[in-house]
Amino acid sequence: MVCLVFSLLLVLLVTGGYAEQRKVPFPAEKMGMFLRVYANCIVESGTIWESLVVLKEGRMSDNNNFRKYVYCVFTSSGYSNKDGHIQEEKSLELFPESDRQIVKEQIVECNKNQEVDPVDKVSAFYKCFIEKSPVILTIKPVDETKYFKDLRTNLLQKVFS
Repeated sequence: MVCLVFSLLLVLLVTGGYAEQRKVPFPAEKMGMFLRVYANCIVESGTIWESLVVLKEGRMSDNNNFRKYVYCVFTSSGYSNKDGHIQEEKSLELFPESDRQIVKEQIVECNKNQEVDPVDKVSAFYKCFIEKSPVILTIKPVDETKYFKDLRTNLLQKVFS
């Protein structure tokens, strides 16, 4: 019995208290703004298209251009200031009301990172959040084709304008 209790406590400690990370859809009403930001930041950061796929899947890359891309997305969308400090209340609005308390705890915790460089600060927040939060945002698969088609169009217009 003691071994069972210890095992359960260990699982809770290692997983941060949740068995599996839950993915919730990105708010549809915010997608237009984010598509423009994603396209602009691909060009601005000098990154490649795959960086968007990594970000969309809620993964992290240590590639310097990817880190610049994440910083650009957070600051250009207003979810981080130029110093790399995450705007906690605004970020919470992206999540369903029922998830906000648990997400807030993780946002606050990840926003405490001690990085000095703004790009490093946002990247550290993003990495911490996707690794530790029990709830992350994703683009719904049913909408993915439409969103990425629109994004490619926006990106091509940005590159060739």
